[in-house]
Amino acid sequence: MDLNERLRKIEEDLSSKSEAIKRRLHETLSQDDRRMAEAFEKSGAGAVAVNPAVAAAMPRPDLVSARVDLSSAATLRMLDGLMESAFEVGRHLGGSMQAYPTTYCETPREYAQPILAGMPMPDAQREQVLRQMEATAGQDPPAGLLTSLGVHIPGVGCFINGWRIGQIRNLSPREVFRVPEASAQVLATAAHEKWGHGFIAELTACGKEKQSVQLGMNHLAAAFGLRTVDTPAHARLAQQWEILFHSSHYVEEGFATWVERYLVESMADQHPHGKTLLRHAPTFEVEAIAKALSRLPNGGPCVHQLGALFSPQAPLSVDGIHAALQRLIAAAEDLDGAFAQAVGMPAPYAIGYCLMDAIARRHGPKCVPYAVATACNIQYDLAGVSNQDLREYVETHPSLNVNTRLALQMYFRSETLDDVRTFLKRAREELGLASPKT
Repeated sequence: MDLNERLRKIEEDLSSKSEAIKRRLHETLSQDDRRMAEAFEKSGAGAVAVNPAVAAAMPRPDLVSARVDLSSAATLRMLDGLMESAFEVGRHLGGSMQAYPTTYCETPREYAQPILAGMPMPDAQREQVLRQMEATAGQDPPAGLLTSLGVHIPGVGCFINGWRIGQIRNLSPREVFRVPEASAQVLATAAHEKWGHGFIAELTACGKEKQSVQLGMNHLAAAFGLRTVDTPAHARLAQQWEILFHSSHYVEEGFATWVERYLVESMADQHPHGKTLLRHAPTFEVEAIAKALSRLPNGGPCVHQLGALFSPQAPLSVDGIHAALQRLIAAAEDLDGAFAQAVGMPAPYAIGYCLMDAIARRHGPKCVPYAVATACNIQYDLAGVSNQDLREYVETHPSLNVNTRLALQMYFRSETLDDVRTFLKRAREELGLASPKT
């Protein structure tokens, strides 16, 4: 047998083995969905395997029905494995979220209770809110927090609203894992919440500081329109949350949307319902956004500002980048709901995704989480700083604005893609952005 024939034989053997591995993986993932559905059917009304960290956030065990810990499911383990193998989070950031719980909730109460558990409100008020949510849950769409498909609760875990995912498709929560379209949405939501919002909250300096003063619960209260205890301390925290929300929202939602797409895209070839998965993980391009907005009667200013930030006519200074980003954010806010109708999602998700994509193209996708960690590598002394000073800092100092710190990293190119250490070194030396622990 000559050399060419031997090489052909080796190539055929490798191809055959690859297909066999892929078939076994498809079978494993399909069986995993079936096992999950069967677990629901056998569970009755009893509680199922709730992670201890999750249980600690639920001080009223009499309200628990059937939350299910998805953390050990094959698809969730694959997500975690992809995140670690693609980005080496443990190696570069000295921490991991693989053990961080992801919990599937079957009823409105199960989903709402852990969100409300950490809110500064009397137990009687908390129970009243839960009862009101249950009473209005039959509306379509439901009100308040029940419209969300998932949520990350800082320091506690990721929760999936299986009740709402089923309601959208006229399925019971226990039928969700038998329908590819619905189970794909569970997976995409988990990627968005755990490895998007969870990554920032649990593994970055800014996220950890927000947790230290319970700013995350103020975020959830504001996001879902929940009224909590009115005290001077709470009012101060609520204002701090608002200030930091506007200076970091594009990073938060942009990264969660980008990493959701990245992980789902990476899984698509190996998953039995890969094409279905991709439909639940949106992707955006600057040119497509500009084209969609140009059709709006008042979309011109936002289109202009998109070009000023992503395709500037001349190199921008640090102050120029900060100003261009603030003008773009203001122009998108002026469009209000029309932006989401035209583009498919609100501006922080779509434009934030484009910021991440630009960094991936210039430095390699492996550098994106570290660009985010660098943008969030800042502490404000939230326990001591006045809100007036905090507002001035993030509005007038580019190096103290998380959105701007991320955008700055679009403006240089790496000679070697996916070289995390060199990328961080250049961000530190050329932009003055301190690197996270690596």
